[in-house]
Amino acid sequence: MPKPHCVCFSPNFLFPALNYPNKFSSFTNIKCTLWGVPTSKAGATNYGQYREQFQVVIAGSNGYNLVNPVAASLPLFNPADTLAAAINNAATYIGSTYYNQPYDSSVCASVCKTLTSTNKAAAQAQGLNTYTPCNYFNSFVLAQNNAATGMYCMFHSAAVAKSQATNNGGSNAGVSYSFSNSLGYALSQQDAGTC
Repeated sequence: MPKPHCVCFSPNFLFPALNYPNKFSSFTNIKCTLWGVPTSKAGATNYGQYREQFQVVIAGSNGYNLVNPVAASLPLFNPADTLAAAINNAATYIGSTYYNQPYDSSVCASVCKTLTSTNKAAAQAQGLNTYTPCNYFNSFVLAQNNAATGMYCMFHSAAVAKSQATNNGGSNAGVSYSFSNSLGYALSQQDAGTC
């Protein structure tokens, strides 16, 4: 049996003039798309489209998720803890950001370092001896109604125990929220927050 393969193409290459009627006989293309977040049945909403009188249909769509993705190794941070849910610790929480992009924990690491340097500079400018450092972050995929939408970063002033990963999401105004691929990264050398 031949091995399956993927053919990727640009619609503009196949249909440059956008003048489809009676110019093409029907044909089938096999395409594959790669996603930076988990896929789900709820996210499979593209059924095709019409281009003039030419109908493009999508059929036989299958989605596959990596079962145990390997956590990225990040400079200045300990190896990631794989978490059962999102961290829920109000005592150390210092902020969060959402990104509508593929999952990339290095983005959270960069923001965490920037938070520390910004807070330190602000404290020094005010003549203060202490500031709030970012010593830990939790990155995870956010899904709305079971369809992944992007990546969330939550920042903490101190390393947080894996046992604090108890936030599984919830619902609001008829929209359900859930989290997956949750990772916790602690700064290797914790910042004491003193100028």
